[in-house]
Amino acid sequence: MRPIAFLPGLLPTLALAAAPLQEAEPIVPTRVIDDALDGKIVPSQVTETARDLIDGTLFVDEPGDGRVWGIGRTWKASFGHDGFAYVPFFGSDAPRSFPVSFDLDSVTVGGESIEIAGAPTAAIDGETVHLDRGALVETYHLALDSVEQTFVFHELPAGAGDIVLHLDVDTDLAARAVGAGFVFSSDLGRVEYGSATAFDAAGRSLGLQQTLVEGGIEIVVPTEFVDAAALPLVVDPVVTTVSITNNSRNYTDVDVAYDAQNGVYQVVYERVESFNDHDVFAVFYNPGLGGFLGTSTSIDITTGDWRGPRVASNYLEQDFLTVAARGSIGSRDVVGRMRNAISGARGAQFTISPVGDDHLAPDVGGFTNDTSTTSDFVVTWQRNTPFPSPDADIVAQRVSASSTLTGGLVTIAGASSDMDRLPRISRGSGQTSLTAPNHRYIIVWERETSPTERRIYARVVDFDLDLTGHPVFRAYDILVDARRPDVSTQDERSGSDPFWVIAFERLKGGDYEIYTVVAQDGTNFNGNDLALQQDVGQAIEQRRPRIAYDGQDYMIAYQSEDGLGGWDAYMTVGNIAEDDNGEFRMALVERITELRAPDGSVDDLAIASRWDGGTDPGGGADENSSFALWTAHGNLGTDLDVGGAIVVETTSLVVGRQYCDANENVSGESAWMRVIGNQSATFNHRLQCQNLPVDTFGYFIVGNGSAVTPNPGGSAGNLCVSGSVGRYSNFVASSGSDGFLSLLIDPQAIPQPNGTVAAVPGDTWYFQCWTRDSQGGMATSNFSNGVSVSFRP
Repeated sequence: MRPIAFLPGLLPTLALAAAPLQEAEPIVPTRVIDDALDGKIVPSQVTETARDLIDGTLFVDEPGDGRVWGIGRTWKASFGHDGFAYVPFFGSDAPRSFPVSFDLDSVTVGGESIEIAGAPTAAIDGETVHLDRGALVETYHLALDSVEQTFVFHELPAGAGDIVLHLDVDTDLAARAVGAGFVFSSDLGRVEYGSATAFDAAGRSLGLQQTLVEGGIEIVVPTEFVDAAALPLVVDPVVTTVSITNNSRNYTDVDVAYDAQNGVYQVVYERVESFNDHDVFAVFYNPGLGGFLGTSTSIDITTGDWRGPRVASNYLEQDFLTVAARGSIGSRDVVGRMRNAISGARGAQFTISPVGDDHLAPDVGGFTNDTSTTSDFVVTWQRNTPFPSPDADIVAQRVSASSTLTGGLVTIAGASSDMDRLPRISRGSGQTSLTAPNHRYIIVWERETSPTERRIYARVVDFDLDLTGHPVFRAYDILVDARRPDVSTQDERSGSDPFWVIAFERLKGGDYEIYTVVAQDGTNFNGNDLALQQDVGQAIEQRRPRIAYDGQDYMIAYQSEDGLGGWDAYMTVGNIAEDDNGEFRMALVERITELRAPDGSVDDLAIASRWDGGTDPGGGADENSSFALWTAHGNLGTDLDVGGAIVVETTSLVVGRQYCDANENVSGESAWMRVIGNQSATFNHRLQCQNLPVDTFGYFIVGNGSAVTPNPGGSAGNLCVSGSVGRYSNFVASSGSDGFLSLLIDPQAIPQPNGTVAAVPGDTWYFQCWTRDSQGGMATSNFSNGVSVSFRP
């Protein structure tokens, strides 16, 4: 065995720790510490993607606008009082949609007009849609890549003669005859209106003459076929799409929520039909039942252009509400749609925002109490008002599970001098067991103070949107250049008012980093730089945080640069600890875990935990699991898809705050440390350090002060503890093949130069790991980052 190279210059002043501790007591009484599991985020990759689930699926829907809508692989269509509108899919990058509308204008038999219903109602029969015109029925057979348009005559006058059908056609595409059919085309692709054929009940058929006429199409069934026809007689053209550009769809803007009564997540996401037409789909996911439950369901497949879908669940009603912004910039409204968590049945689409102004960036929180007579969702959004001067406010509206609006619109932040934008609301109102009055949300948003500076503001609201006693407050007083906030469900640990963790990105220097702030009603605590706590380097961009709380841990999913000009999906996990001032702050459980293999570039993220839905009656080994999702560009093109992972966090409670940078060691990583425990000065705590050089020796040191001393005694690292410094040198150990050290310590026996001392409530101690290292082939030493722990009774 090689001699241990103790840190030069420190050996004379470092005291030895007491004899090894026996780990008889769990660090947290309700949890057993297991080094094999502690600190492990287990991301179980979801193999199905959005493209797998809905490409190749035919959807038919009645969204409540009086029309029937259908969508296949290459087309979208609607059916109603003004006929049949066919929208070809020319690729997600098409500048707009190019519908072709067909409306049966007139029918003559033997030169005589027959009366047809002018405003038929569409009826669904499986994958067939009927428009009853009285004298005939328009029937549309829907398939993945085509719509078969048929005109069915069940009765005809005797000696009828020629049947002539005239269809009005309205489109911006150029029309021309091709063979026995027609083509409506642009440089993006074409719609083919195929040759028409007549059939009768006896099995006879005849190809028909079709003609482009002013404003439309004429189809003629000749007298000789009509007179001999066995009814019903069917006239049958087929409509198809041919795209000559990008024929695959992009998926973007994903979100997820959890219904605790049924143990099911609902995932919602956009599918891009063209630049001015985005659709929204939803799918259930239950990890206990094998994953995705059936195929996706459409939330919107109209041409209304739904964007930025967000979803929440209602515990008592067992419903999900999906909200989105609909329409064109300057005149958008906020819309929603319910879906039952048991049956999957959907309600009608409905409008949430009032008429006028521009409504955008909606978000939704779900009520998670199971006994209240009131069980509304709360929807919040940004309202842009152009007159008398441009203004952006944050407003909110209660929505019942029956898709009705409860009460009036409530202004959360509405000063005319403030530009308040992009609100986010906590996913749920709190744990189910809370009494209804204790169910609260917090709404967070950006406030633009100049074109280059934004700040994060917040406001707590009661479950019924009562604002009494809940002021608007700045989420953190010091930080500027902050944007894109997200917020957790409330943490109602005993002995304190509920609090929430807000995550946001902040421009620091030339890069964005993610910060967290612990907030109570009208109060904020301790903004923490996530990159600094992770000790991953301040030049690594981290963006678009999303946060979920699982009853113990806060899981923060975000984008981080992949070094190739793209982005990958990562997660960091934290707990809440108290510092020496009695304030709350984030302590990291897990440094950084990659959620997604680097096979493209992540565009958007979402995450929800079981806690967000209220209570999980099933419990079980994955009780603290969450579902993380992302949209990503593939390697072979620009198409976006949706993927996901179930994340199970198994670490016990972590305390203390990471601080101080560690330098890279021979492993190519910088060593990173945490402390597991409950902050009690009378309970054992565990020190853990990872990313150490493998198969080398190290130990932990402790001091009653913090200061950064670069390269002490020729070390390659930074000493982060100061004052009276001691070492746990009786516990020198090998880092092993995984570069990991772990040590159980007794706060009543902290090593110091003159022996051990006991930590007392109110003390803050600073811990660090020292290790042997080599740099450029030369033996040296190195350090981890530091962790400060403020002890409590």
